Amino acid sequence: MLKQLKDFFNWRIFIVIFSFVLINKLLIEVIGWYFNLSSFHFTFDLSIIFLYLQFLIMTVIGVWLVHTLNRFLPWDSSTILRIIFEMISFIVIYTIINFIIAQISAYIIVKQFLNLSRDLIYMTVISTFHMLVFIPFLEFFISFKSNYENKLKIQALQLELTQNQYELLKAKINPHFIFNSLSVLNSLITIDSNKAKTFTNSFSDVLRFTLDYENVENIKVEKEYKFLEQYIYLLKTRYGDALQVNLDIKKESFNYRIPPMTLQLLIENVVKHNIISNKKTMQIDVLSKQDGIIVSNPIQLKTAEASWGIGLESIKSQYERLEKEFKIEQDKSNFRVFVSYI
Repeated sequence: MLKQLKDFFNWRIFIVIFSFVLINKLLIEVIGWYFNLSSFHFTFDLSIIFLYLQFLIMTVIGVWLVHTLNRFLPWDSSTILRIIFEMISFIVIYTIINFIIAQISAYIIVKQFLNLSRDLIYMTVISTFHMLVFIPFLEFFISFKSNYENKLKIQALQLELTQNQYELLKAKINPHFIFNSLSVLNSLITIDSNKAKTFTNSFSDVLRFTLDYENVENIKVEKEYKFLEQYIYLLKTRYGDALQVNLDIKKESFNYRIPPMTLQLLIENVVKHNIISNKKTMQIDVLSKQDGIIVSNPIQLKTAEASWGIGLESIKSQYERLEKEFKIEQDKSNFRVFVSYI
């Protein structure tokens, strides 16, 4: 939470808060003059400092409240409950703090405390008014800032893609997958910012994996499994229910080893060469056996000519070099690839 507050507050926010203070101070003087309660006399005095403190605390409370509710009671869960809880929480917390500050300022400025029963009601009314103005402003600002940060993440990922293009190609990640993922991410930002954040984290994990294990000969099946979960999530976000992946790898196989990104390349090969649509769904099965892993799928090629693709050729070459079993089985309707543990 401290990090979120630190990210939110900058010199612009402090200027905005000060502008609210000046407007509020001016309104108080105008109202007092209009109803003949006092003469119009706008001055920079201690009341300005206490007003600034009140608005600063109100901003901190608002930011904390919005971020907390975004985490535990997001808008898409229950809009009515979110609005009610947000209004009540802000009014209660801010009224108490505002009343305490007002008591302190009244004692310092006029040497007497406020009337508890009368002025607490007044503070509640003021807090309600501030809530109606301030919370919508914070909600809009935080949402705008979140979307802006997501766009910056896209730009950073695009820069990372450019800088590491050679490494990614060596790692045999399909560049079309990268660009398709960026397109999906760009769409999610305007549709569902929370889902965009999750997608960004998974996409970053996939890219990081390709770089971290680029020069590694083999890894545990457990690491490949965790990497596959992130990779499949990206594919599922793009294809939806048109793509189903049954990842059935037993924990007993986790300590065996395979070349990094082997299973990812097998799944990528299926996605690249086969039709995947709502009318023609694709089911990929990844099943661990005692001596290796089988990846199978129905054949629904985009073209009449069957193609192994660069990914399969790369895996085949690796297994030939390691003198380990790599086997392709194909009939009229199904395609299966077996890779042994090494």
